[in-house]
Amino acid sequence: MYVLSEKQKQQNVAICMLKSDRVSWWGNTLSMLQRLKEQQFIIAAVLVEDSNNHHLMLETNEWNIIEGLVELLQPFKQVAEMMSTSKYPTISMVKPLLHMLLNTTLNVKDTDVKEISMAKEVIAKELSSAYQHTPEIDMFLNVATFLDPRCKKLPFLSAFERAQVENRVVEEAKGLLERGKDGSFEPEEKTFALPEEPPVKKMIISSSQAPTTNINNMLAEIFCQSGGTEGQEELHAQVVEELSNFKSQKVLGLSEDPLKWWSDRLALFPVLPKVLQKYWCILATRVFPERLFGSPTNVVSAKRNRLAPAHVDEQIFLYENTRNWSEPEPEDEDEGEWGLQQEHIFNLSDSSSFFTIRDSGFI
Repeated sequence: MYVLSEKQKQQNVAICMLKSDRVSWWGNTLSMLQRLKEQQFIIAAVLVEDSNNHHLMLETNEWNIIEGLVELLQPFKQVAEMMSTSKYPTISMVKPLLHMLLNTTLNVKDTDVKEISMAKEVIAKELSSAYQHTPEIDMFLNVATFLDPRCKKLPFLSAFERAQVENRVVEEAKGLLERGKDGSFEPEEKTFALPEEPPVKKMIISSSQAPTTNINNMLAEIFCQSGGTEGQEELHAQVVEELSNFKSQKVLGLSEDPLKWWSDRLALFPVLPKVLQKYWCILATRVFPERLFGSPTNVVSAKRNRLAPAHVDEQIFLYENTRNWSEPEPEDEDEGEWGLQQEHIFNLSDSSSFFTIRDSGFI
């Protein structure tokens, strides 16, 4: 390590250590390879002077493989950062990102070395089968993508597959309308009783209205049929019209917020947002839920270990909803031994220091 730092000083390069790979996260592999590529000539100079480690020197083709792996893994890191820094990573971005990676990053080129081509084929095979274990999961992701105003064109699907996705949306929207219609026409329970009419009056009304009621029922059966095929056609026409209106809208930019887009158009689309809730309630990544477990460390510290649980929940809520998600997590401050600043550390053998220590060190 000393020789490496000396070589970095001689070359006027920033002093830094080499990184090691860890299995816990694939991003460490990319970080390790990037550091090797940056320090290529420094590492070669160190190994040349060390006769005991000449066997560790990399050949030209091996450096080419490292450079190719860095170029291959870089888009995956960008995708991971984009999804993890988003406050609401919608599941509608899964299929477009997979399509981009499979058709651009993992596309084998003639200039790729053998090892890079093999790596691309292995990664492409894994990604292709990741979300296609069952046709239902694949259809779920396609519908979620179609309802995103940024990706509703579905260029990665055939015309037949796009028609299947639209039919699924129509059927689910019709089902929601039917359930809503049935619920709206349920008879309400009466909490009051109507006054009884005189018996004579009831007899007169029943005898005089009987023929008219029979005729009305007969006419209603012929001309006023409700429900059945006609009701289904009305619901279908309503959903198809709303879907056509959605398709005719301008495609939203990738940097725009699709949730705000739908929120601003609830009056224009009364049914599709209800279908959207079924699909977009699933997050595309688990980074945000897992990040909540680390948030308490930014609120509760050795100096604030007597906060009430209710106050901790409130402060975590405020912290997560006010900070800028594009910024990294704040680094923990070095609070010294046992969470106390250096001026608070005392020797138990000195009885006077016990009484002069500030109480804030224990809060």
